[in-house]
Amino acid sequence: MGIKNNNKKEEVNKLKEDKTANRGKPQDLEARVLTTGSSTVEEAKIRSEESRMVLDFINRALKVEPKGQVIINRETPLSEVILEDGDEIYIPKKSRVVVVEGEVSLPNAQTYVS
Repeated sequence: MGIKNNNKKEEVNKLKEDKTANRGKPQDLEARVLTTGSSTVEEAKIRSEESRMVLDFINRALKVEPKGQVIINRETPLSEVILEDGDEIYIPKKSRVVVVEGEVSLPNAQTYVS
């Protein structure tokens, strides 16, 4: 088990050092969007708008800095959670409020009733 954790720590540290580790995927997407052909004028117009939206998304995605948060629950195998010096553990108070956010139509907070 110690070897497994050391390997994970090495992987995490390598990713921290190389902030451009995942930059290849957006570039691949960009290349695919810009090189996809169209067979009609209408399709070309649609692809042009689609390309503009995808390129905008790529630009926004490349600016996002990961928070470095790990969220666990009762089913999370704690042997896979790696803590390092300076890491903080936050245990929230029990709440009946559920926050709905992210890529949803209507972000809001709801009260959970069991």
